[in-house]
Amino acid sequence: MVVMGKKGRLLIFDMDGVLVDVTGSYREVVRQSVILYLSLILGIDIEDKNWLTLKDIDRIKKSGGLNNDWDLTYSIINAVLFGLFNEPESSFSELEESFKNFGGMDEEAILKKLKKIDIKGLTGRLKKKLAGVDIFKLYKQAGQMNYISPLLLNRGDVFEGNVIKRIFQEIYLGRELFKKIYNREPIFVNIPYGLIDNEKLIPRREEIEEISKSSDLAIATGRPAVEAFYAIERFNIKDFFGAVVTEDDIQREERVAGRPLRKPDPFIINETIKRMNYESVPKNRIFYIGDMPDDMIASERAGVIPVGFVNHPEGKSDEAEEHSRLLRESGAKYVVNSFRDLIGILAE
Repeated sequence: MVVMGKKGRLLIFDMDGVLVDVTGSYREVVRQSVILYLSLILGIDIEDKNWLTLKDIDRIKKSGGLNNDWDLTYSIINAVLFGLFNEPESSFSELEESFKNFGGMDEEAILKKLKKIDIKGLTGRLKKKLAGVDIFKLYKQAGQMNYISPLLLNRGDVFEGNVIKRIFQEIYLGRELFKKIYNREPIFVNIPYGLIDNEKLIPRREEIEEISKSSDLAIATGRPAVEAFYAIERFNIKDFFGAVVTEDDIQREERVAGRPLRKPDPFIINETIKRMNYESVPKNRIFYIGDMPDDMIASERAGVIPVGFVNHPEGKSDEAEEHSRLLRESGAKYVVNSFRDLIGILAE
C-alpha cells in the first residue's frame, strides 16, 4: 500500500481516456443508447446499424462542452431528431404532444403510455432518412439554432422520467451491477454484465506506482463516484490516489452555486487541490492530465499546468495528430502519448 504524503508535486488525472480506455465502454454505450432510444421509444429502427460510428461520437465529444457522456448522448439524439423533425409536419404533432405530457412520470409509466401511441405509424417512413448523413454537421446545426427536440426524454434522473439516462445506465452497468447500485430491475436492456467490464487500464500498474514515488496523485473525473471507484478498485490502483473527485461532487456544489460547474469550469480541479492540501503550493507544481480540449481550458483557468494525453502509444496516425493539435490549441503545455512519455516529462 502506498502511503500518501506531501511530495511537493501533484498530478491530477482525468479518468476516461487517460487512466481507463473507454473505447469499448462509454463510447459504445453512447452509440447503443442513441440507437436503442430511437428504436425502442420512437420506433425509428434504421436498418444500417453503422450509421452512427464511434468516430462520429469522438468528433462531437472533442468539439467541447460535453465532458459528461449522458450530456453527449442527449446531444447526439437531439441532433438526430433535428435531422428528422426540424421541419415539423402536422402528422408528428400527436407524437410531440404526447411527449409533453410525460413530465413527472417514471420510465415504466412512460412505457405504458407509449404503447397506446401509434409511434411506428408516425415514424416508420423515416427509417432511411439518416443514411449517409453527417451527424457532426447535424449536431453543429442544431446547436446554432438552439434546437431542443420535444421528443427528448432526458429530464431529471433515473426513475424520474429520464429515459435516455436509464437506457444508458442499463447498457453500461448490466443487470447485476444496475440492481446492486439502484436496487431496481432494468426494463430496457436485460444483459447480465455491462460494458463497464470491457474497460481496460491504459498505463501499466507499475507505471502508476513509479510516478507515485515522486508525486502525489489524485483523480478528477466526470464519472459518478460509484462508477469511478468500481474501476479503480477493479484495476487495484485505488491506494495510489489521495483523492477522487467525481460527478457527485460537481452536482452537489452546483446545487449550492446555482450554476453549471462541469469542465471547462475549473471547479473539479480546484476542489481536488483543496482536498490534497495543495492550496499553498505554487501552481507550477500542479499538473492536470486530460484528453479533451475542455480539460486543457479548465487547467488554465485553475492556473495549473495542462498536460494533454492522446491514447495512441505510437502517436503517428492522422487521428492522433489531429487530437494532439486540438489539445495544443486549447492550451496544453505538453502532449504525451503514453505514461512513459509522462514519466519522461516529470524527470526533466
